[in-house]
Amino acid sequence: MINWKKIGGVFAIVGVIIANFALLNMMIDDKVSAKLNSREFLKQVVEKFQPHFLIFDENKKILLKSKLVLQYIDPNEIVIEKKDRDIESIKIKTTEYIDFPPILTSLDENILFHAPERKDQFFIYKAVKGGGVFGTPYSEVPPPARFKLDLIIQ
Repeated sequence: MINWKKIGGVFAIVGVIIANFALLNMMIDDKVSAKLNSREFLKQVVEKFQPHFLIFDENKKILLKSKLVLQYIDPNEIVIEKKDRDIESIKIKTTEYIDFPPILTSLDENILFHAPERKDQFFIYKAVKGGGVFGTPYSEVPPPARFKLDLIIQ
């Protein structure tokens, strides 16, 4: 014979366990939602994942920088070596150790750079073809070339 009281008791216990799990899940969801929507947490996320970059021209004038880039790069120690009007190399001095070399790209011109060499606190980027303004007649003076330096910070 089936003992319905025992079966009912088992269903009651299983129901209480499921209800407790549902309540616990709701509590966790509420806490996670409150944390994700808090200003402090969002500020931390923005600071951690904000891109670190520096945009400068061939005259070493800083055009744009991210908030934390000056912790890692010394903008006064950017050295641009030229031969005539062609850019031969760019040296970037770091103020703190960086695991990965920054990525240097030219914003205006067809200047490509070899992978940088690390010497002491400097990253040295040598231009593939010497840089310069390809295809511009020498009678015209082009605007200064602009470069973007992206830092990879972990």
